[in-house]
Amino acid sequence: MLFSGLVVVVVWLQPVIAALLSGDAPARMDSYTTAMTYALDLAIIAPALFICGGLLLRGRPFGYLLGFPLLGIIMLLGPAIAAQTISQVHAGVELTPGEQVGPVVGFLAVCAWALWTVFSVLRRLPARDERAVADDALGPVG
Repeated sequence: MLFSGLVVVVVWLQPVIAALLSGDAPARMDSYTTAMTYALDLAIIAPALFICGGLLLRGRPFGYLLGFPLLGIIMLLGPAIAAQTISQVHAGVELTPGEQVGPVVGFLAVCAWALWTVFSVLRRLPARDERAVADDALGPVG
């Protein structure tokens, strides 16, 4: 979770920091969706990932509860960023090789990690027959 949060922050803040250092306006800030993307990713997703990572390091149950939906978001980001980049290049948007490769590789890496994590967790869940036996052993509830 901490690595995923770091990737989100680096990908979105790199152009802003580069613009601050050069004294220019940030590139690609002219789209009507840019502000929403920055706001969602930097104000909600990245902090949630860092908070979740901290909770998981401390072994807090809420970290696991928060982690699973965040893994779902991470799994969707990889293919979405790749598709968006391909669509932009196909539509004639000029992107440097770094702008094409950096976000795609970063988000696909965390996507692969999220997929591996989800499948690892799901593989460890007891089979239906094991849960039925455990439920029968508890008897009627209520």
